[in-house]
Amino acid sequence: MSIPTILACDLGTSQCKVSVFAATGALVALAEEPYATAYGPNNVAEQDPEIWWAALVKAVKQVIEAASPVACVALTGQMSACLPIDGEGRPLRPAMIWADQRATAEADRMEALIGRERLYTITGNPPSPTYTGPKMLWMQQHEPELYAQTAAFIQPKDFLALRLTGAIVTDHSDASCTGLFDLHARQWDEALLAELGLDREKLPDAVPSTEIIGTVSAEAAAVTGIPAGTPVVIGGGDGPTAAVGAGVTEAGRGYISLGSSAWVSFCKPEPLYDRTQRTFNYCHLVPGMYALTGSMQSAGSSYAWCVDTVFQDQRAAEGDFDQIVNAQVERIPPGAEGLIFLPYLVGERTPYWNPHAAGAFIGLHPQHTRYHLLRAVMESIAFHLRLIQDVFAEQGASADRLTVIGGGSRSAELMRICCDVFQKPLLHGMLTTGATSFGAAIAGAVGVGLLPGFEAGAQWAAAPQVIVPDAAMAAVYDPAYQRFLRAYELLEPLFQPE
Repeated sequence: MSIPTILACDLGTSQCKVSVFAATGALVALAEEPYATAYGPNNVAEQDPEIWWAALVKAVKQVIEAASPVACVALTGQMSACLPIDGEGRPLRPAMIWADQRATAEADRMEALIGRERLYTITGNPPSPTYTGPKMLWMQQHEPELYAQTAAFIQPKDFLALRLTGAIVTDHSDASCTGLFDLHARQWDEALLAELGLDREKLPDAVPSTEIIGTVSAEAAAVTGIPAGTPVVIGGGDGPTAAVGAGVTEAGRGYISLGSSAWVSFCKPEPLYDRTQRTFNYCHLVPGMYALTGSMQSAGSSYAWCVDTVFQDQRAAEGDFDQIVNAQVERIPPGAEGLIFLPYLVGERTPYWNPHAAGAFIGLHPQHTRYHLLRAVMESIAFHLRLIQDVFAEQGASADRLTVIGGGSRSAELMRICCDVFQKPLLHGMLTTGATSFGAAIAGAVGVGLLPGFEAGAQWAAAPQVIVPDAAMAAVYDPAYQRFLRAYELLEPLFQPE
């Protein structure tokens, strides 16, 4: 008898990843289809949802033969987007993704109308243009006819759910990253919406992440090759879903995700309300649990920017670019000979919540090469993640060791830098680069009864590799970290719009 499989679809910022997992947790097949983001002036960052669907279809077709029999499709994806659809489920405009920061005035208006403390207490999130709520207000203000035509504002993974099943629905985790969701009641806060002048009926119902929201339609089956009638489990936003894939499903555990953006997250049975509102809270996929999170906007995207800008010639040459360049970066002394980079290419969230923050190299001298630049970028990612950890530690949230997941964990040099900057053991597992998909597969397995609960998903995970810090590096990185913090403090006034 064939072992059932789960088709996990992860709609990230830069690509759609479709993974086939056996009901034993083994990865059977994987396909990735990239797509681009349209960046523009005034912090515009948009994606055409049709490219999401096209990428899903192409990726599914590459793995579907390995997926028989398919027990379910499980979804996950980037969070805090804003995609308006009409009554027929058709997109009315490109989606404003999480990196889109143009709704700054609307976030300020939310704070003025509701009060920062009240918003934070209800939603677990400080007001920010990152979130869906201010983006909806921006559309209401700047595109009123489109707002009026909108039947629902949905998230990226929810668009895939709509195309697969016809259902317009979201889950608790994605809803909790909109700035409009009651974190405790796990429902839209209707009083908050009324005060903001937003229509409750334009938001989809929110359900638990293990909910079967429908089955693959005959139309979707004809396009994708997924058998019609296959159950679709809604899954969750990529942050909380990655926590499941990283094995962070019980109190006291934490992880770091190194992707286009990056974050530090801990699992707790109650939200953490930071006294200065630097960190935020999501609903975890695990019922009754919360994902305490601090996020940086540009981690892997800072690395990609540096590579695309400074290493165009070398990237075009033959050979393993990453291996060659990492070998050169390893030769640069830790601390990059005093060179500092601020990785704030599209503003910053935790702890600054400054959409106007910008990137900068500081301390350039003639001896610095392009490899110094890249090392400074890599060290800046570690420095900012350490800053987020320090903010959590002040509030009593910490872990003796942290699991690291995401595409950045493929870089041995970045992992070494992070370990030495944090001065904390890091756990690097077999599926760290596919942890979000793995978490979605576990949610799907729970949803269709292949697993009795999320805790049983731990039996699927492989034993991680442990990376131990070099204590001598503290003498190098601690002063460099302090210079990094001081650099932002001194430059912050220059980032403000005139």
